[in-house]
Amino acid sequence: MYKNEFITDRMEFMEATATSNEILRFTLRPSDVVITKDSESWNDIAVAACVAELLRDVVCGYHLAVLRADAELLQGRFLHRAIQATGVREQFWMAANGVTRFGLGQQGIKEALLPIPPLATQEAIADYLDEKTADLDALIEKKRKLLDLLAEERTALINQVVTKGLDPSVPIKESGIPWIGEIPAHWEIGRLKVFLDFKTSGSRGWADYYTDDADSPIFIQSGNLGRHLNLDLTNIQHVNPPMGSEGERTLVKDNDVLVCITGARTGAVAFVDVTLPVSAYINQHVALLRPNPLIADPHFIAMALTSEVGANHFQMAQYGGTKQGLGLDDVGNTLLPLPPLREQQSISTYVDEGLCQARATQLSICRQLDRLQEYRQALITAAVTGQLDIGAAA
Repeated sequence: MYKNEFITDRMEFMEATATSNEILRFTLRPSDVVITKDSESWNDIAVAACVAELLRDVVCGYHLAVLRADAELLQGRFLHRAIQATGVREQFWMAANGVTRFGLGQQGIKEALLPIPPLATQEAIADYLDEKTADLDALIEKKRKLLDLLAEERTALINQVVTKGLDPSVPIKESGIPWIGEIPAHWEIGRLKVFLDFKTSGSRGWADYYTDDADSPIFIQSGNLGRHLNLDLTNIQHVNPPMGSEGERTLVKDNDVLVCITGARTGAVAFVDVTLPVSAYINQHVALLRPNPLIADPHFIAMALTSEVGANHFQMAQYGGTKQGLGLDDVGNTLLPLPPLREQQSISTYVDEGLCQARATQLSICRQLDRLQEYRQALITAAVTGQLDIGAAA
């Protein structure tokens, strides 16, 4: 759903059982529109996809709603685009209820207002948007592949320097750890907990302290741990933390290292190298690590944890069968190669300088992607609402 605007028989579907009544009610037909009705994020409500062809034995899933247009009034392909339009999708967002998880009911779906042009116009708009968005999506995909390439180069650089250092001429030795391999002879191997002054995980049950006040502290969740050791504060939850030790324990400070310990993003790492606009606290899905600055450079520790060294340990340490997750002891027992402190700092500086141009390129591509997405959204809205003369535009 999130990555496919059209549902076809070339997609992989989850196998499941259904009763005769469920098959009758929820079997998908061509031109049906399927939307998300449950999500942890309010702006993931009403993500729409259109059934592009006849499918065999495919039914609508539990967290989805199927919309079937009255063919005398509304074309399914136009309905698909109308739901994506600004001003329409927001109606679904506002109708969704929830705090940590949002749900859209039938009433909220039925009461949404849509522009309804004549059927011939609907078809022309759908044809136009299908063609134009396909071109835009192809360009967006190329930009994303460039970002992937930059990420691969960054990962390769980090993997190299956190296990081999900067000087290829130094003597090497076997680390004794299969997933670490050879390291410089003067480096040591140690468990992460030895290099820390403090480690903890976030608090549960803070939903009662949530607030919409943008001047209140930030409640850092797993989704705020970016993919490049950064904190992603695009979508944030504010909180008024309780007084006392519980709040003090989970308060984030400069140079802390954060690790996601539960959920789909288990093992994601962020380094707090910027001064946050307000105070910040971690939730129960995040571990906070505070390296001892006398023996460990926090940026080096963060890089080591996000490298193959850390990733391999986290993968082996995860518990719970189908549930991904790490305990604090799992994180603390991570085996890391550790050079002398000054060398750690030199490696951190080298990586920062080496990736400076890559970060600038990445930022430029991200801005281009934002503009393309904004243009795509504006194009859909203009076409659906009649602001764009399709005959002239085509």
